[in-house]
Amino acid sequence: MKPSRHSKLKWGIMSLLGVLIVIAIYRYYPQLWNLFHDRHQLKGVLRSFGPYSPFAFIMLHILHAVIPPLPGEAIEFLGGYLFGVWAGMLYSMIGLILGSWLSFSIARVFEKRIVERFVSPELRKKLDYLSGHEGVILGFLLF
Repeated sequence: MKPSRHSKLKWGIMSLLGVLIVIAIYRYYPQLWNLFHDRHQLKGVLRSFGPYSPFAFIMLHILHAVIPPLPGEAIEFLGGYLFGVWAGMLYSMIGLILGSWLSFSIARVFEKRIVERFVSPELRKKLDYLSGHEGVILGFLLF
């Protein structure tokens, strides 16, 4: 079965975002960690992008959604401060939706390999049974 053009475009965009995020993490991780903890420094960095500040803000939200330990409170606060309540909320939602989409896409690609490596076959059988018979309740409780 030949992949559709839409599918190729989706995977291309996802791959590009993933590569950019990995490069940024590898190159700037200590600076990024400090940046996420200092609102004044984060504000200066966002303003330095000039008219591209909304794009930089959205990229920070994507990074925050993909890397869970990064604190997001400073980003959300600054979104409203720099862009106003409605525009800040819109940019935050765009970044969080794209970041969540990227996180779920990465999880789908690596799920079987990771689960097989860290979870025993007996436990996988039990979890498969539970998710098949009590999936909604189990998902709610785990969430």
